[in-house]
Amino acid sequence: MSFKHLFAAKAIAISSLAVSGAVHGIGWHHGISIGLASEQSELTLTSNAQTLAELDNLSSKFADNYSIQGYSISPNWAISYQLDKNETELTDISSKYQQQNLQFDIGMSVFSLDRGLNLYPLIGIRHTSVDILSNEFSSTQGYAGFRLDIPVFKRLYLHAKADTNLTKDKATNISAAVNYRYMRNHSIMLEWQGKSLELADQENNTEYLLERDSSQLALRWYLVW
Repeated sequence: MSFKHLFAAKAIAISSLAVSGAVHGIGWHHGISIGLASEQSELTLTSNAQTLAELDNLSSKFADNYSIQGYSISPNWAISYQLDKNETELTDISSKYQQQNLQFDIGMSVFSLDRGLNLYPLIGIRHTSVDILSNEFSSTQGYAGFRLDIPVFKRLYLHAKADTNLTKDKATNISAAVNYRYMRNHSIMLEWQGKSLELADQENNTEYLLERDSSQLALRWYLVW
């Protein structure tokens, strides 16, 4: 199995985006953020149907999981991109789980209200690479889903998003977030994400299968213009 980490252009999950009621409906605005996350997970790794690792109650710290997210949004369109990296110590098998995602997606509004509520069906592409027990999995897949922005007050928004892969490797992601625009060019977001991932690979007539479920709580700081 290759040990290289592939970086390919992809697309996805517009996680929750920062939107301000003051600018919504006037035109395009943009944002970029950096975030840290705490994660709980469980995973199973098999080789030719033989279990190599089966671990649950795994946890990782904020410093081990980071992401960079960006977006451009208008009343009719939403575009987002994201790079995130997750790492978990697997003390039971003296190894590490390392995962990297690069994604991009675009959505078109199909329902909106003047005060800022907006529903965007979306389509995107995502590249995922995983390294565990010297085995590397790599997958580039298209996905589809939706994103919903809900204004609560002038500076406070709720966001919800869900997407699933359209092709062979399975991946489902759901998220819910609270976003507060505390200054004209700054906002802060608290986001929960649930993820389910299944990746398959083959090397020298050996088939490998990775299954992983995770729950993540992230804090993100946005620069908005």
